[in-house]
Order: sequence, then structure tokens, then C-alpha cells
Amino acid sequence: MIARAVVVLALLAGCHKKTEAPANGSAAVETGSGSAAVATPPPAPTKDVGKALDDALAAKHLAPDAVLERVASPTSAWAVVATKLDDVKNVVAIDVVASRADGVAEVHLAPPTGKASFKSVDSLEAKDLDGNGTDEATLVLHWVRETSIKGEQPGWQLMADEEGHQLYVLGGAPVRVAFTHLISYTSTATTLPEDNTMSKPDDETVTYDWSIAGKPPAVSLKRTKSEVAAKDRVKGTLEPASDPVFAAGSGKDMPLSGL
Repeated sequence: MIARAVVVLALLAGCHKKTEAPANGSAAVETGSGSAAVATPPPAPTKDVGKALDDALAAKHLAPDAVLERVASPTSAWAVVATKLDDVKNVVAIDVVASRADGVAEVHLAPPTGKASFKSVDSLEAKDLDGNGTDEATLVLHWVRETSIKGEQPGWQLMADEEGHQLYVLGGAPVRVAFTHLISYTSTATTLPEDNTMSKPDDETVTYDWSIAGKPPAVSLKRTKSEVAAKDRVKGTLEPASDPVFAAGSGKDMPLSGL
């Protein structure tokens, strides 16, 4: 498997990417000569969200290296935490702990079913997507999965190694997964032993560029690569026939609601 670099995107007050919805709107204030629109500053947190996150993590009694990623903005703090390892120390369960002015909440995430695990956190970013003054988070997790199919002859196997990079949008009250989809997927099949004559599907690669913009916000997914085995493909995490984003063609906008 190819290790991916962990990207840590820390928000600074007043800084936003061009694809982000602005955090601040405008408000009308009365003056002696009428009304004028002035920028509304970000809401001041009702408590120290960073300390609240520290306290929540301490209460979980985590291993020293369990916090995989952490990010903060002026009004929120988020951490990605490994909560369960398998027998060979692969991460098989993750909690996202969010601390905002409305309190602390957790979201539990798992890799795909089967022999799968998380490899790394690609990115974690806190930002106000819908401009209501409360941060959401975007998270990309890197996972791997191995599938084994027995052949007709004793000892024959078809091995499919899948690798995915999964986008999550976390928001709402309480915090939940508002949207998730693969933004990168590969599958490579091999046969064992060498004299195995089982039919082997072609390698697969599907990638998307993504962005979030608009009011209300929407996730825009643009497919940039699409190589799917024409026959004998192993049933995997990517299922083109049942995936509405893949079936839409080169791209699709997915509205975000309830943030």
C-alpha cells in the first residue's frame, strides 16, 4: 500500500479557501441617519473550546499516540482519535471529538467491513460551511482492505487489495456525518499460487476532485479518473451500479443539509 502524507490544515481567523462559504454575514445597525450594513465579527466562544477538548480526551484515558490529528479555529476544536486496534496494531475504529460553543460531541467511524483498517488521516479542517457561526469539519481518512476468494482447486486464491481515501463532512447538532464519499479508490488483484489459472480482473482506479461552496452549501465532486474492470471484478467498496455519484457521470453536486 502507498502511504499518504498527512495534511494538517489549520484555520486562522479571517482566512478561508476560495471554495469555502464565508463564515460571516452582515447585520443592519440603526444610526441617526438610517441603517447601514456592517460586518458581523465571529461569535465569541462561550467557553474555552480547546480546554474542553483536552478534558474530553483526558476522560477517554487514551494511549499517548492515540490522537492522530487535531485542529482548532477561534470557535471550535476537533481531534481524530484511534480507539481500537487489531491484533497487529492496525487502527480499526476512530472517534472524532468535537468541541464547540454548544458542547462536546463524538462521532464514531469505522473502515469498510471485512479485513480493513485505517492507515492515516489525510486532512482535517474546521470551518463554518453555511455561515451560521458554528463550525463544521471536513475530514479525509485513508483506509485499506484485503479480500480473499477461494478457487476451485485446493490452495488457489484470488486476492484483491483495495485502498480508499474517504471524505467526511461532519456537522449538525449534535455533530454527525452529514455526508461521506470516496474521493480516491484503487483495487489490485493477484492470484496465488503461480500456477493458479483463476480469471483476474483488471486493476481499478477512480479519483475525484472535490470542493464545498454555496449557500446552502453543496459538495461538488468531479471525476478525474475512471478505470473500472470490465469483467470478473471483485465486489468491493466501490460499486458503480449502486453509487449515485458514479452513475451521474463526470460529476455531481451533493447538497448538505442540517448543518
